[in-house]
Amino acid sequence: MHRGKVHSNLGMTWDFNVARKVMVTMEEYVDDILKSYEVKGTAATLASFNLFELCESKQLNAETSTVFQSRTMKLLYLAKRVRCSIPDHQD
Repeated sequence: MHRGKVHSNLGMTWDFNVARKVMVTMEEYVDDILKSYEVKGTAATLASFNLFELCESKQLNAETSTVFQSRTMKLLYLAKRVRCSIPDHQD
């Protein structure tokens, strides 16, 4: 049995503080990812002009490959569970 109005599991937090509503967030999960990847600053977009250009590169070593796969899986887990809230900005 769960007690209280806020529950956390698998990186998600369910907040039942407002009657007949639930707010689901992954704020802690995102903060942990940003901190562990040492992300600093912001960008309007991650895409660059040459996003789809192929280039020759050497294969990743075992350690770098493991880090890359771990980061990719964490971001995929997040992407499959979150719908970003985009504020409606009126200029």
